[in-house]
Amino acid sequence: MDAAKHAILFYGTLNENSYFQLKNYFNNHIIQNCKIKTLPSVFGHKKIDPGSKLLISTFTNKIKGNILDLGTGSGIISILLADISNKINLTLTDINLISLFLCKINLFHHRIKGNILPSNLYSNINKQFDVIICNPPIHRDLKMSLKTIINMIQQSANYLKTKGELRFVTNRFLSFDRILNDTFNKYTILKRNNHFKVYQAII
Repeated sequence: MDAAKHAILFYGTLNENSYFQLKNYFNNHIIQNCKIKTLPSVFGHKKIDPGSKLLISTFTNKIKGNILDLGTGSGIISILLADISNKINLTLTDINLISLFLCKINLFHHRIKGNILPSNLYSNINKQFDVIICNPPIHRDLKMSLKTIINMIQQSANYLKTKGELRFVTNRFLSFDRILNDTFNKYTILKRNNHFKVYQAII
């Protein structure tokens, strides 16, 4: 009917009644023998994010204690961590309520226990953790914005125990060395590939 620079207006009529069925909108992904359900509007719906894959590849059974998964999405990172280490207590947060719904489904399917909370970064967090894991966004809408990841790093010290760890993945071309150096006692790049890198920072 009409078109503009960034939008098109369509018009249509239904030839027959339409019924919403949630099961028709699930995508299923398999990673390391774990089946992960996703839904539209949740990060990684169409395919498993390669940054998340790189972050997951750094996990070992040495990770233990209370774990905070910030911006968990479908819960994939926590689920793969729980598959590797059974010495963890999971807290999963996201601002997207559909993500939290998916987390409940995926954790239940894998018989994994976890505390699932709505939270905008640390807005609903009131305790400290041994490890914070995250695949933070670097875009807001279509524009690059590093505000979320910078806030995540700077505020993480308030939510980590002594010798606690922040582990996150980001694009290879971005550097957070100065902020990490100002916030943590030490940090390193655990792993990198042509597109992403995983930071580990110890409080």
